[in-house]
Amino acid sequence: MKLPSLITPPDGVPPETRVEEPGQRTSRSDAQRRALALAFCRECLGWPEASGGGSRSIVENNPRPELAHVPGKMHGFQLDPQDLGHVSNAVKEWCDIHAVSLSLQYSRAAEKDDWRVCLAPHAEAQGGDACDVLLRACLDAEHDRRSRNAARAAIEAMPVRHNPAILENPWGNIGENAPTALAFCKECLGWEKARLVSDWGYVYISEKLADYPVEPRERGFHFNENHLDKIIGTVKTWCDTRAMGFVLEYFPSGSASDCWRASFPPHAEAHGDLASAALMSGCVAAHRKIAVVGIMHGLLERGQK
Repeated sequence: MKLPSLITPPDGVPPETRVEEPGQRTSRSDAQRRALALAFCRECLGWPEASGGGSRSIVENNPRPELAHVPGKMHGFQLDPQDLGHVSNAVKEWCDIHAVSLSLQYSRAAEKDDWRVCLAPHAEAQGGDACDVLLRACLDAEHDRRSRNAARAAIEAMPVRHNPAILENPWGNIGENAPTALAFCKECLGWEKARLVSDWGYVYISEKLADYPVEPRERGFHFNENHLDKIIGTVKTWCDTRAMGFVLEYFPSGSASDCWRASFPPHAEAHGDLASAALMSGCVAAHRKIAVVGIMHGLLERGQK
């Protein structure tokens, strides 16, 4: 615990009489999320030696030479509680272990983001921040699961697995997901000159904006699962401009590949082997349907005139 300073601050106002500015409250919320993420890692992921450390990530600082990625070999498991991709992948790991389905629903009400998470049949949570809602729901679900069978939970050991925040195959079926991501950028984002780029095996989408020396010369979109945070943010922005929401669901199914389903009611839904693939595919289908409906309405109005 940090002790209060006895030194008078530069502004000359004693700490006990200083009025807290709104901008200073972020550290408190960050501390709450950090405590929540620490409990999640210890109880849900089975990281008994997890700690906050000095960075924004939760770390279990035991080197793991058996892992495929270099950071894991050196520093063990890491999870960034402010990265929606990290958190959703970690919750998915818990769902796989305990055969629990996941539903993440987004809508916008009264100019505020509304996220709802259901981990059936154990817990539900709702709030304005997707990471906090996912962490709270999973922690509540773990507590409920243990209370239902306390005797088994007392002797149950969490299996040692890979770091859930960093996937070994973040592109999934690249032959199917890459064209979907390209269509998403061209149609939903309006990147008319977007193209697929492979940089020594790392695949992403780029669009040339101008020739040198004009800046920016290009823009890029990284569509693999390790960038799920930005993909969900982009889809969320697309939904906000059209006053609609989406639902992302996960169904642990062992050997089946299409475990993710993204719904954009009432327009379209899609399945995919990754959350990013299902989201982009569903968004493209909804975008096309909205465009067709708009064209039909335009033709009907012209016919009536």
